[in-house]
Amino acid sequence: MKLLHTYSNKRIDEQEETWEFLSKLNKNKWSIVHLYTIAYDYYKSLVYYIKHFQPFIVIEQDIVPSIQLLEEIANCSEQLCAAPYILYPQSTLLQNEVYSCRNVISQDPVTKEITSLKWVTPKDKTADYYPLGLTKFNLKDTSIISNSITVPWNRCDHILSQQTFSSGLKAHLHWGEIKHNHK
Repeated sequence: MKLLHTYSNKRIDEQEETWEFLSKLNKNKWSIVHLYTIAYDYYKSLVYYIKHFQPFIVIEQDIVPSIQLLEEIANCSEQLCAAPYILYPQSTLLQNEVYSCRNVISQDPVTKEITSLKWVTPKDKTADYYPLGLTKFNLKDTSIISNSITVPWNRCDHILSQQTFSSGLKAHLHWGEIKHNHK
């Protein structure tokens, strides 16, 4: 299974455990591509991989899953999988920790604009909006992902989620041991 490890030159201390985890993986089982991401090239790189190299799993710079969770996602037959992880109040400005995925509560029937979202809980099996932290892409129809737009790195997950959600595709959630080192 291909792993697309995305990293940058920011918050280096939060990445050390991910690099260590990846270095211990069996190289005969996992094909790891380390992708240095900056600004607007992250989205274009992800779209390129979606269109040409599926299936693959994105593992972002500050995510450390258990090997069991990684294997579960790799072996899943769903088109789109995500592993919810904790987002901390320091980075979300919320009062409490929340899981990283969300579901649509309401949508304007005419414009289709999302008017309300809620954070997932461990009872949820799918999510409409997902982060890229630990996500598998194996889309049957790659035309639902636009390669003609420019997206800043911090909006990639939102834009990809928006495109898959608009096509009726939800991320299948995998609840397991996963550490998020960005506090």
